[in-house]
Amino acid sequence: MISAAMMLFQNARFSAALALLRECASPQADDPAFCVLLAETAERAGQLEAAAEYAAHALALAPGQARAIRLMAHLERRAGRPGVASQLVESRLAHDWQHEDRWRILMELGAVFDAMGKPGPALAAITAGKEILAGQQASSASQTRAVWQRQAAVIGQLATADYQHWQAQAARIPPARLTVLAGHTRSGTTLLEQRLTAFPDAIGTDESGVFNREFARSLLHEYPGTASDALTEWEAWDAEGLQAGRRTFLELTEAVIGESIGPRLLIEKDPLRTPDLPLFLRLFPESSILMPLRHPCDIALSVWMTLLPLGPEGWPASSLAAAMESVAHTLRCWKMLRSRLPQSLREVRYETFTSQPAEETTALCQFPGLAETGASGSSTGSGRSISTPSYLHAAGPVHGKSVNRWHRYAEHLAPLAQPHAALFREFGYEV
Repeated sequence: MISAAMMLFQNARFSAALALLRECASPQADDPAFCVLLAETAERAGQLEAAAEYAAHALALAPGQARAIRLMAHLERRAGRPGVASQLVESRLAHDWQHEDRWRILMELGAVFDAMGKPGPALAAITAGKEILAGQQASSASQTRAVWQRQAAVIGQLATADYQHWQAQAARIPPARLTVLAGHTRSGTTLLEQRLTAFPDAIGTDESGVFNREFARSLLHEYPGTASDALTEWEAWDAEGLQAGRRTFLELTEAVIGESIGPRLLIEKDPLRTPDLPLFLRLFPESSILMPLRHPCDIALSVWMTLLPLGPEGWPASSLAAAMESVAHTLRCWKMLRSRLPQSLREVRYETFTSQPAEETTALCQFPGLAETGASGSSTGSGRSISTPSYLHAAGPVHGKSVNRWHRYAEHLAPLAQPHAALFREFGYEV
């Protein structure tokens, strides 16, 4: 039952996961790790009082339980009490116990200091947390850059005529209603998805991972040949192979989101896949594309401050320099793509959207694909919540508090941004 609950958790069905875990609670009541799992699931399900109770019980059973400490501080920060959160975390860190999750505590402390308007201490705490992970991330840089080189090579070899050819080939196949929500991690993709899926005729994927696992990894990132070889294989797909790939994607996506897509507009949100757009457009060339833009320094800072999984795709969060490099890679790829794609596309600026959310949402609904979603309403949904680290910001009221947050850290970010200043300027952002 715990395994089933974890699967529900991974698919962002937090309330259902919590219900299953509570059925196991009696025999597991004295297990601190299980109590923390209950607490973390309750927090993601929005049951904050229950989360605090479970975390407190875990600490009563095991006072040094790092994840429970982090969660208690996190809950205090969510409640607008960063001072209390900092006292809780710092008192535990003062014991200098070495724990495998100590980095999580330091990351939370950095977030607390940032919320208190203390950039110096925030920078120091997060840097200390990242240093603990440095050894585990050492091999990820070369893997990540190899994938970036492959993505850029594929994009560089494709012209408008190639995309038009794919559209003509797929014209004989029943079209899917699909909009790709591209961008970059922490560029406002979750915020946009939440607003657009409030329309009853739209459904989002919230970074299901299906495209990456089933297509991008094997057909692009880890393809055994060159970029040209990969493109040759994609070009060789006939109508039957194309339909099979499309069917696989849609069926697996429905399995992850827990409901049928039906005639609704599918909003495929996965900002990490922006440089993989050529492969996605080979499968679904009828897609329209929304590209959120945000100040690159704000994105880099937010990525660096976010708890991301270890490995190549989490490597951009390992340092401010890596985060800036990642943002620049995405924008370079998008610069080439937007000049060549025949698909309907629109850029959405985070700074404008957060200052005028109602007007921007109304304007977006005139965009091809979204125009048919109808009047705003409440999505019936599948019981899924926001699965990504953006859930704290995207689920609440739209505001611009994070706009130009990077200015508080400018002395560290501006030098890293300078090598990419000309590129950033092309998208309207000065450093």
